[in-house]
Amino acid sequence: MIKAEWGSVIGGTEQLLVHSGSVTITKQSFSAEWKRVLYNVIAALGKSGYSEDGLPSMKRLISEYEAIKNEGQIYR
Repeated sequence: MIKAEWGSVIGGTEQLLVHSGSVTITKQSFSAEWKRVLYNVIAALGKSGYSEDGLPSMKRLISEYEAIKNEGQIYR
């Protein structure tokens, strides 16, 4: 379970978020929402000249990206 604590949010909506209650989501759905974000990071690293040879952690990042089966709804 991921528990968010809303300390500072643009627009001053912290109290609204604090009192809105819990949100439950499957691990697969949560990961799916991150797939496009990870793609953007991988693409930006590649455009900046980074590769798996020069950035060893990039291989794991790509592996994690490829392990996510579906793309989420937020960042389409």
